[in-house]
Amino acid sequence: GGRQDAAALTSTSERGLARYIRRKDTTNVEDYVKDILEAKLLLGGSVAESVRMRDYERARTSLYNQLQTFRSSVRSVVTYRELNGLAPVEMQSVFGPLESVDGLLVKAINTSDKLKEKKTEREEALAKAKAKAERKKKQQQEKKQQEKEGDEGEREDDTFQFEEEEELVDLDRKLAEGIAAFQEATQKLVEINSSKNDE
Repeated sequence: GGRQDAAALTSTSERGLARYIRRKDTTNVEDYVKDILEAKLLLGGSVAESVRMRDYERARTSLYNQLQTFRSSVRSVVTYRELNGLAPVEMQSVFGPLESVDGLLVKAINTSDKLKEKKTEREEALAKAKAKAERKKKQQQEKKQQEKEGDEGEREDDTFQFEEEEELVDLDRKLAEGIAAFQEATQKLVEINSSKNDE
């Protein structure tokens, strides 16, 4: 009984962003705010940098390793805002962009893997074609003409583009938008003192 319950709990908590749910052992709202600001810094810093470097695996690992108490902190600050009559902030305005970034990172990892695979296949095919052309060149002994054709062929290869490269450009743009939306939402959420003074 107990072991099965624990296993069931683990499997559900491991699913997606549910892994971020872990209670923070505090009742001080400043601790929750600090936790949210750390998440904001993480996404705007190392996660965004990993995305720029196209190291999507590292970006996703950072998310999972460092945002473990994030959800409970957001809930606590949202509740605090409600209890203190501050402008409400929808939890989804914070979780939505985070979930979007997570989903986009998964797509980017898969697309990046597919691109690496296709590039390897293409390099192998080009190497075979080049070896074949070299053999033909030796047989025909038409050096100057062959070299000229070879140069043109290589230039053509440099401009070749895989559809995955275009997909990654699009995913990078969407990731940047998701990170920006997260930054904006978390900033709004943690402004608990200024909102009080404004009213």
